[in-house]
Amino acid sequence: MIISNLINTTAEILKVAIKSSQPTDQIVSKILREKKFIGSKERKFISETVFASLRNLTLLENCNKPIQIENPNSSVSMILNTLLISDSDYIDTGYSAQKLLSLIYPNKNIIIKELITELMLNNFELTIDDVTNWITNTDYVVNELAKSLNIFKLPEYYDIISNFYSCAPWILENVHNQGYDPSELAKSLVLPAKVCLRLTEKGFEDKIHSMLDIKAIPYHKSQMIPDCIILDKRAKLDDTDEYKNGMIEIQDEGSQLIAYALAPKGVSTVLDACAGAGGKTLHIASINPLAQITASDAEYLRIKEFAKRLRRYNRRDINIKHAKTMHINHLTNLFGGMMFDYILIDAPCTGLGTARRDPLKKLRVTQKLAEKMQTRQLQILEAYSKLLKPGGIMVYATCSLVTTENQETVTKFLESNLDFVTDNLYDVLNEQGISPIGMKPDDYSVSLMPHIHGTDGFYMARMKRIE
Repeated sequence: MIISNLINTTAEILKVAIKSSQPTDQIVSKILREKKFIGSKERKFISETVFASLRNLTLLENCNKPIQIENPNSSVSMILNTLLISDSDYIDTGYSAQKLLSLIYPNKNIIIKELITELMLNNFELTIDDVTNWITNTDYVVNELAKSLNIFKLPEYYDIISNFYSCAPWILENVHNQGYDPSELAKSLVLPAKVCLRLTEKGFEDKIHSMLDIKAIPYHKSQMIPDCIILDKRAKLDDTDEYKNGMIEIQDEGSQLIAYALAPKGVSTVLDACAGAGGKTLHIASINPLAQITASDAEYLRIKEFAKRLRRYNRRDINIKHAKTMHINHLTNLFGGMMFDYILIDAPCTGLGTARRDPLKKLRVTQKLAEKMQTRQLQILEAYSKLLKPGGIMVYATCSLVTTENQETVTKFLESNLDFVTDNLYDVLNEQGISPIGMKPDDYSVSLMPHIHGTDGFYMARMKRIE
């Protein structure tokens, strides 16, 4: 594929992704599956360039403002700016256009600014002076915005960070109020997320290491999570025998912590109330094979997908239920009147913690939506908490960054349910050899932040029902 066609195809997919409400990875995967003529190296370039563009969308829009180019496909100029920014000293996007293009065109000496000049002259009716001004403008905008990050003055500071790192100001303010550096958080969200593997059994470690070595995929062990392997470069593993046979799951490091936060002991009854496709349910089962586990979800399609997943693992010891409503009578009948020793509520949320994987979330999710999600989260907590035995443990978790869905939700639940108290999470994790950065000995909850822990953003809190 010639470079101009590659850029145009990438721009087309970017345009679709910006207009769509679907997760970016689903959109990109679907379109690339349809374009069977595109080679693997070109696919890698397209995917990584689209994601880099979306992670830096506000910055790209700011670069395009001073100089408007007459062209029906403005997404082309966005892609070219993404290439240009990847060559900048002022921002680390974790993306190298030059490296990706050199793999596709090994006989070409790829110099980004020269390539952009050639592409712009061919795509737009411009003179060489126009192109030079366009490149100079982008360099200037990025440079000036980078310098303005040193000016700490509220509330303008949130807008400055937003313009440079493409993240909604209200999110930055919320994170700042939690005691975190909003600039560092926003900076971490323009980088790609890591690929993390969860070993489904300890005994599989040598086999997985061998598979990765044979495929020349560099990796290292997680410093936080047992049986977690982190790949040092992105790789497709869902077509390997090890994945198909259930020896590994692709699951973020932070997501893996949730099962350890629940940590069911001995012969006990466990309910994963918002199980989704069952990744955490299976992790709980591997941590405690003696547990009698029930998984439920409100969405039938997710439950159906989980059933397929169980067949891949050849497991028949996990009960799956479709919770059509949260009415207590329905739930009581659904679970046969059973009360549980442990309940996990991995609640529906805005998903802001996954913004590196679905970049438009950090621009499109609003405070109002977070508040709406909190209402739903409280309803779920109220409903399922009634199924917990006295003395039982309930863990509430989200993949959100903001207090609206995290600390505030838990506080409101505890205030209106006096038969629940907080339970020490620090000790539970410490007993399993896990010590997340920043946790203190009395903590009942933990927030995982991308810029501190290197994970997706997660929150989890451990509560106990008074006997």
